[in-house]
Amino acid sequence: MGLAVASQIPCQYCIYFHTEAAKLNGASDEEIKETIAMAAIVRHWSTILNGSQVDLATFKKQTDGVFAAVKAKSQ
Repeated sequence: MGLAVASQIPCQYCIYFHTEAAKLNGASDEEIKETIAMAAIVRHWSTILNGSQVDLATFKKQTDGVFAAVKAKSQ
């Protein structure tokens, strides 16, 4: 989590600290790369949704529908 946030701030000190902490806790290089990529994807879509002024209520309704369908299918 810390590495994802640090990557987006960006803060070289925080990136170094959280990368080393993740490794100390057993994170692989692949997991570290995935964390950074996920932070980038979240920021990307946040920029698109906010910049496009997508209606939040509509977004929530559509998102809830997707998650409800996935949950129903997994049961």
